Parts: sequence; structure tokens; C-alpha cells
Amino acid sequence: MGNGFDRQTRKALGIFLVLGCIAGVFYSSYRIEMGFTTIGLEFIEFVKRTAAQWRFSTEWNLEWLEGALQKIVQIVAFILLGFFVSAAFSWWGIVKRKRIWLVILTAALVTVADEGFQYMVLQGDFNGLDLILDLAGVFVGYEILHLKERTNRE
Repeated sequence: MGNGFDRQTRKALGIFLVLGCIAGVFYSSYRIEMGFTTIGLEFIEFVKRTAAQWRFSTEWNLEWLEGALQKIVQIVAFILLGFFVSAAFSWWGIVKRKRIWLVILTAALVTVADEGFQYMVLQGDFNGLDLILDLAGVFVGYEILHLKERTNRE
């Protein structure tokens, strides 16, 4: 692998990486369902003040901004999941199609579990669009790592 770790260490680091990413996904879902952080709310207020100063506030309805920021946070969490799960599988020596299918399977399981967590525990909605966005985020994360690997070989 060339990363300086022996096989057992790579396996252990990969397990912690995958579990850490899954925990990050569930935490981001929790934060989104329970309400935005003060940073997110202050950013929305900043955009509203800026729009008012530029006299866009009469033309722009900024009620959509909180929902858009929540989707961005969710997609970024799944991009990171795709990147790090793919990296862990790479560390374990899983390559090519087998790695793609394992990343897809892991992503599907985490996505369904996350939507179930939102629905059953956080009293949110089980949303099919979220499933698609989550899987797209995982695919982007996988492709970022794959591009990095291809460019390092050349």
C-alpha cells in the first residue's frame, strides 16, 4: 500500500474510519432534525442583512435558505462517507468492481438506516429524495478518491 502501516493496523484504522463516518452521518442528521446550530442561523441572518443592504430583500424570499443549507450539510456528510469508506476498502486491499459494490452496499445500508433513524427516533420524514441525494453524495466521494488514485499512478 505504501502508507507505512502493516496489514493489521490498516484494518483497524479502516474500521475506525468507517464507524467514525457513520457516526458523523447520524450526528449530522440529528443536528438537522433538532434545529440548526447558531452558526447556521447566524449565516442565514447575515445573508438576509446583506440582501437588505443591497436592496434585494424586497425581491428575494430567503425562507428556502435554511432547507438548502441542511441539504448541503447532509450531502457533504455522505460525500465524506463515500470517500472514507472507499479509502478504508482500499487499505484492506479491496479493488475495482468489488470495492465499488461494497461501497454501494455500505452506502445503501447507512442511507436506509439514517432515514429510519430520522423517521423513528427523531420523528422526521422518511424521504426518498434524501435517499437519492445521499447515494449521489457517496458516489461523488468515491469518485474523488478514485480520481486521486488515478492521478497518483500517472
